[in-house]
Amino acid sequence: ELEPQIQSTGFFRAKSRSLVGMATEVVESHGGEVPRTMDSLVKLPGVGRKTANVVLGHALGVPGLPVDRHVLRVANRIGIAKSDDPEVVEQQLCAAMPAAAWTRTSDTLILHGRRICKPRPLCDRCAVRGDCNFYAHLTRSMSTRPPRPSRARGRA
Repeated sequence: ELEPQIQSTGFFRAKSRSLVGMATEVVESHGGEVPRTMDSLVKLPGVGRKTANVVLGHALGVPGLPVDRHVLRVANRIGIAKSDDPEVVEQQLCAAMPAAAWTRTSDTLILHGRRICKPRPLCDRCAVRGDCNFYAHLTRSMSTRPPRPSRARGRA
């Protein structure tokens, strides 16, 4: 019954089972109230740290900093985090930002990663390239390359 409603999201059968299991657990173990702590949320079926942080920050108004692939990529490129482990990046970002800014920080990094700092980044459009480690490295490496030979052909 739930599957057709979430079919477009991919892995809809597994997600349907997780959603039903999570909802059942919320009703049976939490009196129908969504838990307000990370520890309680991640014990629910199908809920990991990223989902728990989204629920905390967006649904419950509790500081949370979800780290998805965009946050991971952008935070590492800019240089405000140094890890490929989402939980480590979450800890680094949380330590660098006031708790009240965690959710907005994640949202901003996600949008920047989707629109500008893609896997093939659009550095020429980036508002933070002056402070970006990735861009600095890119421009340094380009300036140390020998010039390309000219393709112009001589005329006889």
